[in-house]
Amino acid sequence: MVDSQTGVSIAPFCRYLCPQGTLQAGIPLTVANDNIRNLIGGMFWWKVGLLVALLLAAVFIKRPFCRFICPLGALLGPTNWVSWWQVSVDCGECTDCAECRKVCPMDVDIRQNPRDFQCIRCGDCAGACPTGAIDQPFLSGNKIRKSANVGD
Repeated sequence: MVDSQTGVSIAPFCRYLCPQGTLQAGIPLTVANDNIRNLIGGMFWWKVGLLVALLLAAVFIKRPFCRFICPLGALLGPTNWVSWWQVSVDCGECTDCAECRKVCPMDVDIRQNPRDFQCIRCGDCAGACPTGAIDQPFLSGNKIRKSANVGD
């Protein structure tokens, strides 16, 4: 879709689904400018509704936009299988305490599938593991032990 005034192509994802522009520009400009307020229409209310729905979902679901709507994760997720930065779990050391899942921003159970396509390789799971059963070899070559400031 091309904007008739600027000739710039507007991605359908940004136009119809991404609430970032609504939050950072649409709402503030609408509140600040009477002329813009008179121009708002159905698309603005659609984006505000989507923003509100995502904010409500965020109360119950970790990162709902990233997990269910963002196309970047869908494009990059399958590369987790071939990534040089892997996460591994030593089942012999794992006590199934689920501390890793509790701190995971993507709500991934790394114990079940260390190469889960939703894993963003943040390392929070390795830092939260009380037994050091989670390893990220590319990051350090050694097991990442629970840091002194996590949970102390």
